[in-house]
Amino acid sequence: MTATMFARTDGCHRLVASYLSRLGRSAAELEGPVSHQLGRTALDLLAMLVDERCGRFAPQAPDRAAARSSG
Repeated sequence: MTATMFARTDGCHRLVASYLSRLGRSAAELEGPVSHQLGRTALDLLAMLVDERCGRFAPQAPDRAAARSSG
């Protein structure tokens, strides 16, 4: 996934880009547990974008979804 472009015009990508941009501008003002939680949230959002790009949120046939959850 390195060097993968994410369009800032897509809803989900735009939301994550906005969050990261605002976090970057505010990082110097943040301290302690709040800064750590915001960092974890940023990582969760980035992981979600990767999952979306890899098709992990695509609808699946019921039998395929069941096989995936049992394995």
